[in-house]
Amino acid sequence: MLHAGVLTSAAEAGAGVLKLVEVSRHRSFDTVRGYVRSAELFKDHAGAGLP
Repeated sequence: MLHAGVLTSAAEAGAGVLKLVEVSRHRSFDTVRGYVRSAELFKDHAGAGLP
């Protein structure tokens, strides 16, 4: 299985969950979705425009 950092970086770069599961060979979509969720955590958040 791939390291969590690789999956998180791939998710940040726009890789879809299906491709992440295929490449990582995880058995659970939920595990991979966790990486995607963490990658998207700070996208478009309320404080994005604050200095």
